[in-house]
Amino acid sequence: MRVCLWGAGNIGIGAARRLSTSPFVSEIHWVNRSREKLRPLVIDLEHGLPLTPSCRRVVPYAQKDAGRALDRSDVLVVTAGAPVPPGATRADVYETNRDELFAPVLAPAVHDWNGIVLVVSNPVDALARLLHLRSSLPWERVFGLGTVVETARARHAIGSHLSPTRPGREVWAYCVGTHDPDFVLVPPRPVGHDGGLRDDVIAQVREEVAKGADRVKSAGTEGNPAATLHPVVEGILLVVEAIARDAHAVLTVSTLQDGDGSLFYSVPCTIGRGGVLHRHMGVVELPVVRAGLERCRKHQIDLLRSAGELT
Repeated sequence: MRVCLWGAGNIGIGAARRLSTSPFVSEIHWVNRSREKLRPLVIDLEHGLPLTPSCRRVVPYAQKDAGRALDRSDVLVVTAGAPVPPGATRADVYETNRDELFAPVLAPAVHDWNGIVLVVSNPVDALARLLHLRSSLPWERVFGLGTVVETARARHAIGSHLSPTRPGREVWAYCVGTHDPDFVLVPPRPVGHDGGLRDDVIAQVREEVAKGADRVKSAGTEGNPAATLHPVVEGILLVVEAIARDAHAVLTVSTLQDGDGSLFYSVPCTIGRGGVLHRHMGVVELPVVRAGLERCRKHQIDLLRSAGELT
């Protein structure tokens, strides 16, 4: 699998390092506004390639040469964009990222492209929607990382409540909806004496997930803030692997939803070589999920209206 990575912030750098050591990646074509920033990073990665299983090369490109990078790639992972300032929300940077990168640069770059786009930049649901609408790519091949990270945090938190030694990968649970505090936790049912987790445990798990990023960032020091990095990078890797191996893995990516106009939000989706192969909508019929998704839809519509994209 040949991966185009767009962006060289903390997430972009972490993703480049992780992808370069993965057995399903053959090439990385790395795009950034400044090619000079990429040069030392690429040299460092290339020095490690003799020790990695399959990656042959890492090639840097300036943003103006992104077309050449895409021509040589199967999947595009977008991590570029304005970071969320302290005290702000992901929605606050939507218009900046739309006007400076996604609308004028990314949408034309991927027009008629034959690959798959994974959006990681925030706000991920609105930006994945924008890129789908302004490019010619079918919905199956443009989606966001969505609530993959929330799902991982929820599984970790539930596993910790069940047993201190139980890994989160053994826990069935999903987070769906939007990648913001409105996400909806779908807990496991067959756990506990009453057929499910107690309500107070579910509330505590949800609180842990909602504040997970803040807990990490608060551990930083003045002038050297911490960033929530590892689960995002691992989420990127999981999605790219599902595409590369045609794994038919079920992941909570943010995708176009039938019956909701042009809204994007996360439900469990089967991911494979063609992108989103199937959306599992049964979870949406659960009463607790329906109510939560209404909040997600309302707040996304409010954002899009305030940005002049819906009337």
